[in-house]
Amino acid sequence: MAQRFLEVAQPEGLKATASACEVSRALGPRLGLPPAAVAALDDVWERWDGLGMPGARSGEQLSLVAQIVHLAEQVARVYAGGGRAAAITEVGRRAGGHLDPQLAAAFAATPTPCSRRWTRPTYSLPSSPPNPGPPRLLARTN
Repeated sequence: MAQRFLEVAQPEGLKATASACEVSRALGPRLGLPPAAVAALDDVWERWDGLGMPGARSGEQLSLVAQIVHLAEQVARVYAGGGRAAAITEVGRRAGGHLDPQLAAAFAATPTPCSRRWTRPTYSLPSSPPNPGPPRLLARTN
Protein backbone atom coordinates (compact mmCIF):
# COMPACT_ATOMS: atom_id res chain seq x y z
CA MET A 1 0.00 0.00 0.00
CA ALA A 2 2.83 2.42 0.83
CA GLN A 3 4.37 1.85 -2.60
CA ARG A 4 1.03 2.52 -4.30
CA PHE A 5 0.67 5.76 -2.35
CA LEU A 6 4.12 6.88 -3.49
CA GLU A 7 3.30 5.99 -7.10
CA VAL A 8 0.09 8.03 -7.07
CA ALA A 9 0.90 10.87 -4.66
CA GLN A 10 3.78 12.44 -6.53
CA PRO A 11 2.18 12.90 -9.96
CA GLU A 12 -1.29 13.59 -8.56
CA GLY A 13 0.08 16.04 -5.99
CA LEU A 14 1.85 17.98 -8.74
CA LYS A 15 -1.35 18.06 -10.79
CA ALA A 16 -3.36 19.29 -7.80
CA THR A 17 -0.83 22.03 -7.09
CA ALA A 18 -0.80 23.15 -10.72
CA SER A 19 -4.61 23.13 -10.70
CA ALA A 20 -4.73 25.28 -7.55
CA CYS A 21 -2.45 27.83 -9.20
CA GLU A 22 -4.55 27.81 -12.38
CA VAL A 23 -7.72 28.36 -10.36
CA SER A 24 -6.07 31.23 -8.47
CA ARG A 25 -5.06 32.86 -11.74
CA ALA A 26 -8.54 32.44 -13.21
CA LEU A 27 -10.65 33.42 -10.21
CA GLY A 28 -8.45 36.07 -8.61
CA PRO A 29 -9.16 38.81 -11.16
CA ARG A 30 -12.86 37.89 -11.26
CA LEU A 31 -13.00 38.36 -7.50
CA GLY A 32 -11.44 41.78 -7.85
CA LEU A 33 -8.03 40.85 -6.45
CA PRO A 34 -5.20 43.11 -7.57
CA PRO A 35 -2.54 41.54 -9.81
CA ALA A 36 -0.03 41.44 -6.92
CA ALA A 37 -2.43 39.31 -4.85
CA VAL A 38 -3.01 36.90 -7.74
CA ALA A 39 0.77 36.61 -8.23
CA ALA A 40 1.24 35.87 -4.52
CA LEU A 41 -1.38 33.11 -4.67
CA ASP A 42 0.44 31.61 -7.63
CA ASP A 43 3.64 31.46 -5.56
CA VAL A 44 2.20 29.68 -2.51
CA TRP A 45 4.05 26.41 -3.10
CA GLU A 46 7.10 27.82 -4.85
CA ARG A 47 10.53 28.02 -3.19
CA TRP A 48 13.43 30.45 -3.41
CA ASP A 49 15.67 27.74 -4.92
CA GLY A 50 13.11 26.78 -7.59
CA LEU A 51 12.39 23.31 -6.17
CA GLY A 52 8.81 24.16 -5.22
CA MET A 53 5.62 23.42 -7.06
CA PRO A 54 4.67 23.89 -9.81
CA GLY A 55 8.30 24.95 -10.29
CA ALA A 56 7.72 27.90 -12.58
CA ARG A 57 9.46 30.56 -10.46
CA SER A 58 12.41 31.00 -8.14
CA GLY A 59 14.43 33.69 -6.40
CA GLU A 60 13.36 37.23 -7.05
CA GLN A 61 10.74 36.00 -9.52
CA LEU A 62 8.63 35.16 -6.45
CA SER A 63 6.38 37.95 -5.22
CA LEU A 64 7.60 39.70 -2.08
CA VAL A 65 4.25 38.93 -0.44
CA ALA A 66 4.75 35.20 -1.01
CA GLN A 67 8.34 35.38 0.26
CA ILE A 68 7.17 37.04 3.47
CA VAL A 69 4.36 34.49 3.90
CA HIS A 70 6.86 31.64 3.47
CA LEU A 71 9.09 33.16 6.16
CA ALA A 72 6.13 33.74 8.50
CA GLU A 73 4.98 30.12 8.08
CA GLN A 74 8.36 28.81 9.21
CA VAL A 75 8.52 31.22 12.15
CA ALA A 76 4.98 30.39 13.28
CA ARG A 77 5.66 26.66 12.98
CA VAL A 78 8.53 26.64 15.47
CA TYR A 79 8.26 29.81 17.57
CA ALA A 80 5.69 28.60 20.11
CA GLY A 81 7.63 25.47 20.94
CA GLY A 82 11.16 26.82 20.88
CA GLY A 83 10.96 30.59 21.00
CA ARG A 84 12.99 33.10 19.07
CA ALA A 85 16.19 31.02 19.03
CA ALA A 86 14.39 28.06 17.43
CA ALA A 87 12.72 30.34 14.89
CA ILE A 88 16.06 31.91 13.93
CA THR A 89 17.66 28.47 13.62
CA GLU A 90 14.84 27.16 11.42
CA VAL A 91 14.79 30.24 9.19
CA GLY A 92 18.58 30.04 8.86
CA ARG A 93 18.38 26.35 7.97
CA ARG A 94 15.93 27.13 5.17
CA ALA A 95 17.74 30.25 3.88
CA GLY A 96 18.73 29.85 0.24
CA GLY A 97 16.49 26.79 -0.13
CA HIS A 98 12.89 27.41 0.82
CA LEU A 99 13.52 31.03 1.84
CA ASP A 100 15.17 34.16 0.47
CA PRO A 101 18.53 34.36 2.28
CA GLN A 102 18.37 38.16 2.60
CA LEU A 103 14.87 38.02 4.08
CA ALA A 104 16.04 35.29 6.48
CA ALA A 105 18.98 37.44 7.56
CA ALA A 106 16.70 40.45 8.05
CA PHE A 107 14.44 38.35 10.30
CA ALA A 108 17.41 37.15 12.38
CA ALA A 109 18.69 40.73 12.74
CA THR A 110 15.34 42.11 13.93
CA PRO A 111 15.45 42.43 17.75
CA THR A 112 11.88 41.34 18.63
CA PRO A 113 9.96 40.37 15.51
CA CYS A 114 7.34 38.12 17.11
CA SER A 115 4.28 38.83 19.16
CA ARG A 116 3.97 37.59 22.73
CA ARG A 117 0.68 35.92 21.88
CA TRP A 118 2.61 33.32 19.87
CA THR A 119 3.73 31.72 23.12
CA ARG A 120 0.22 30.20 23.44
CA PRO A 121 -0.60 28.88 19.98
CA THR A 122 -4.03 27.82 18.83
CA TYR A 123 -2.56 25.97 15.87
CA SER A 124 0.75 24.33 15.10
CA LEU A 125 2.33 23.13 11.91
CA PRO A 126 4.09 19.77 11.86
CA SER A 127 7.82 19.83 11.37
CA SER A 128 8.91 19.27 7.80
CA PRO A 129 12.27 18.87 6.08
CA PRO A 130 13.60 21.72 3.92
CA ASN A 131 13.12 19.60 0.79
CA PRO A 132 10.06 20.09 -1.41
CA GLY A 133 7.10 17.83 -0.94
CA PRO A 134 3.37 17.84 -0.61
CA PRO A 135 1.95 20.65 1.54
CA ARG A 136 1.32 19.82 5.19
CA LEU A 137 -2.08 20.40 6.76
CA LEU A 138 -2.69 22.72 9.69
CA ALA A 139 -3.47 20.73 12.84
CA ARG A 140 -5.50 22.01 15.81
CA THR A 141 -3.52 21.59 19.04
CA ASN A 142 -5.99 22.59 21.76
